[in-house]
Amino acid sequence: MSSSATPFEEEREVGFEKFYPMTLGEVINEKYKVVAKLGFGSASTIWCCRNLATNKYAALKIYAHDLVAEDEIDNETAIYKHLSTAGNPDHPGKMSGRSSHHALENINRVPDIKEENILLGLVDSSIVEQLDTKEIAASSLYKSVNGYNLYKSANFGIPTRFGRPILCDFSLARNGQVEHCHDIQPDPYRAPEVILEMPWGYAVDIWNVGVMVWDMFENRRMFDGLDPETGKYGNRFHLASIVGLLGPPPLEFLQRSECSSVYFDDRGNWKCLNPILSVSWEDSESNLEVSNKKGFLDFVRKMVRWTPESRASPSELLEDPWLLGDVEE
Repeated sequence: MSSSATPFEEEREVGFEKFYPMTLGEVINEKYKVVAKLGFGSASTIWCCRNLATNKYAALKIYAHDLVAEDEIDNETAIYKHLSTAGNPDHPGKMSGRSSHHALENINRVPDIKEENILLGLVDSSIVEQLDTKEIAASSLYKSVNGYNLYKSANFGIPTRFGRPILCDFSLARNGQVEHCHDIQPDPYRAPEVILEMPWGYAVDIWNVGVMVWDMFENRRMFDGLDPETGKYGNRFHLASIVGLLGPPPLEFLQRSECSSVYFDDRGNWKCLNPILSVSWEDSESNLEVSNKKGFLDFVRKMVRWTPESRASPSELLEDPWLLGDVEE
């Protein structure tokens, strides 16, 4: 066991003292024996458990007490229930939430552990089945802090193959049939309608994809929104960089926001002190060959647009020539 004072895994998270002090071998709700730690997040830990009645394995998500609002937890439960009943029940990406328990002053999520539900995929299911015996042979206990045992997350190794991307965390998912207007998204990925406090819907995800694809290919942010003097994020710096790339927003779009007047005048002109630095798509992209560049830029431009309704739909993007590899050499 380590004596290191360096914070380890969830110990690094704000509010660590509110995490439930799980012990491997503990039995939850007289049903699930905890056999290994799978991972952790900013307000939860994930554990591999064996159902003592069926000997099947499940993933147990335990939220830290008081770090997550009750309505947020209820929302995640509702999303899992919706996904378990929607669409084709035999779809390879389908997952089922077996149960939701209020226990230990935490909420436990118990979806099946199966290959399709692990983000990187498992080489074979025996890896999960062997977690019991591996823990007995070599304890994953890293250190203990004030009675809290810190375990190493299970290492499933580097996958030898990659399958379809799997959406594996729905704690921040929202029902798209309901109008939303609360603040969402990490700072560099905030869509214009989010920054301007407008109602938002599915199109914010399209904006996210466009910005994220750019970040992946260029290895730098499309928009960071940082004040060059302080290094801190600010709406006016984010909006200025969007204007610099896309040009001014449509006046009709600004009229949907009650706070757009903070940044734009009644004609849609920029009014903040920080300047607009105009850049072109072509000059901004620097990693692709000429033959691929136009197709890539056309693809991203379909998503990174001011108005939500002007952004391409998922089905339209799936037919994009660049994505399909149908570009001129």
